[in-house]
Amino acid sequence: GDLLSFLEAHVVLILLLVSSLALAGETPAQYATLTDSPYATLGDALRVESEIRSSAWTDTRYVYVFCDDGKPMRVYADITPEISDSIDGLFNLEDDYEQELISRVGDVPVTRTDDLSVGIPTQEELDALVGLKGQDLLDRGYESWGCEIGDTQTVFFLVDGLYQYRVTFEEPVEPTDDFDEEAALAPLTVASVEFDTVSDYCTDLNDMEDAA
Repeated sequence: GDLLSFLEAHVVLILLLVSSLALAGETPAQYATLTDSPYATLGDALRVESEIRSSAWTDTRYVYVFCDDGKPMRVYADITPEISDSIDGLFNLEDDYEQELISRVGDVPVTRTDDLSVGIPTQEELDALVGLKGQDLLDRGYESWGCEIGDTQTVFFLVDGLYQYRVTFEEPVEPTDDFDEEAALAPLTVASVEFDTVSDYCTDLNDMEDAA
């Protein structure tokens, strides 16, 4: 009996250790799903004044990303193929796009709301990347989504999951006809990193069917 209890205790300790190690290796969540959404309908979200507006939809799902009082948010809704068809042609409108969109989807209930601000790193955490090489960031999963080439420095806009960062490198680069951004930034040294905005992955249609 004592031997069995001893073995059971050690099994529990081992399981706890494995669980702790697994958690330690997890990437922090980049969003938090709200249990009590302030947006009952898509119209509630679409009427919020925002410097960011990005949406995507399928025949059955609609996702909209925006900022509410400086905080990036994402809402999901279930739509019908008829609603989807009715908003497909709105991109041709130069005026009144927002009003026309609200007239078509404004009353659709929001089924899920995500706070996208919870995983934004602090500036202190971003400063810890200074001195690394571009290749170090690529190895961590960052992707280049554009750059600004200066005479003495180069800025790359790097995306990691739902977030985009403005990364300044110490060295300039020479643009060429076959310019490869990630090959160009790989040997460069990080001078500064700032949070820029949420990335286009926030409205990735490939993830929409998994969103409850």
